[in-house]
Amino acid sequence: MRQHEGFDPAFLELIAPAALAGYFQSWLYFSGHEASVRRVFDTERLSTARTARLEDEIRAAEHPVAVHVRRGDYLVDQQATAHSSVLRPEHYAAARRA
Repeated sequence: MRQHEGFDPAFLELIAPAALAGYFQSWLYFSGHEASVRRVFDTERLSTARTARLEDEIRAAEHPVAVHVRRGDYLVDQQATAHSSVLRPEHYAAARRA
């Protein structure tokens, strides 16, 4: 099954083993599993003294900044690139100067 946008109800009828490919970004794919998803992404559970210290530093900063550099599929997978745009280096240079 390949999925890129929206929700495909056929997903609910799949029988293992099944091969899945795509992004599956609709919340409907996770309906009924909210507690499990929240548990996986529970940052409090994963927090350590180091992460708590870093969080304090970020909160105390006058202008905290985060940069997420995505490569891999973003640059080489034509399907991924079709759903997004690759920004030119000048864009990032201007952001650093701002």
